[in-house]
Amino acid sequence: MRARTMFRLYPVLTAAALTAMAVLVALGTWQIQRRAAKHAFLDKVAARAAEQPVPLEQVLSSPDPEYRRVQIAMPTDCQRQALVNGFIVEGGRTIPGATVITPGLLPNGDAVLVARGFVPNAILKGQSDWRQSTDCPDQLQGIAVWAPPQSAGTFTPPANLSEPRWYHWDGVGMARHLGLKLKTAAILRMEPESPVRPAWPRPQAYALNIPNNHLVYALTWYGLALTLFGVYIAFHWSRGRIGRT
Repeated sequence: MRARTMFRLYPVLTAAALTAMAVLVALGTWQIQRRAAKHAFLDKVAARAAEQPVPLEQVLSSPDPEYRRVQIAMPTDCQRQALVNGFIVEGGRTIPGATVITPGLLPNGDAVLVARGFVPNAILKGQSDWRQSTDCPDQLQGIAVWAPPQSAGTFTPPANLSEPRWYHWDGVGMARHLGLKLKTAAILRMEPESPVRPAWPRPQAYALNIPNNHLVYALTWYGLALTLFGVYIAFHWSRGRIGRT
C-alpha cells in the first residue's frame, strides 16, 4: 500500500498561528521600509554637510532648512542665555558639562538660538554665576548647522530653570522662559574653528547619533515568524496530526 501524507490541523491553533506569522512578517517588512527611508535621510544629511554655507536669511526662507550649513553674523543677547546638559570625550575621559545657548538677534528683533559650544561643569561651577566663566561676544560670527529641536524622552528630566539648564534641545521652552520671540525653533550649532581654540565654550562637531538598526529588527521579526512556523509544525507532528501513513 502506498504511503500517504496526512494533514489534520487544529483549526483554531492554525488560525491563530497564521495571524501571528502575518503580523511578524508585516513588522519585518515595515522595518525594511524604514531602513530605506533612514538611508535616504542619512544620505541627505551627508550631502548637506558637504555643501558650502549659505546666508542665514536664505535658509530662514527655505522650505527645507534642516541640517544646512549657515553663515551667521548677528548681535547677541548675552543677558538671556541658557545651557543644554551633555558631555564630551577627550583623551579617553568623559567630561560632563553643558552647551551654551546664546540668542542671536535679527534686524526685526526676532531671535534665533545659537549653540556656541561646550563648557565642562568644573568651569561652569567655578563662579557664582556660570555666565561669568563663558565670555559672551557682542557679535556671533561663523558657520553653524541648522539643527531641528528635539522632543523630551520618557526619562528626560525637566529643565532646571534656576541655572537655567535643559536636558534636551528644546528651543521653544528656552525661548518661553527667557522671554524671546523666536524666528525658528531650530538651534544653530556652531561648527568647530580651525585650528581649535583652547578657550571655552568650545564648539563641537555636530553628529546626529541616529541609530540605524532596522535590518537587525527586520531579521528578528522574520526569524520569529520562521520560529513560530517551526513550532507549529513540530506541535502537530508530535501529536500525530502531520506525517505519513
